[in-house]
Amino acid sequence: MFDYLSRFTQWRDYQHRVIANIPDEKAGGRMTYPVPFNLTSLETAFGLEEGRRLGDKLLEAYGPERKVTILELRQNADPEIAALADYVCMSTCSSTTP
Repeated sequence: MFDYLSRFTQWRDYQHRVIANIPDEKAGGRMTYPVPFNLTSLETAFGLEEGRRLGDKLLEAYGPERKVTILELRQNADPEIAALADYVCMSTCSSTTP
């Protein structure tokens, strides 16, 4: 398909990225981070040190490359991981759902 269409058009490099824009309670103003929420999002939202610490907990609990649902996070016995589910939900969904 690519070769066929290339006969009629030139291609431009494009990458679609979804970015959350939420209030930054620590510094005031706003901050952005990638969605779906990932390890980079943790570092942006909580700072490098705390983000990595939480990321390490998630990696230990679920392993790398695993997509984890909000419900799975909420049901985790670790209170920090369960609280993270609420943070993610409130940060990425509350302004987009009625």
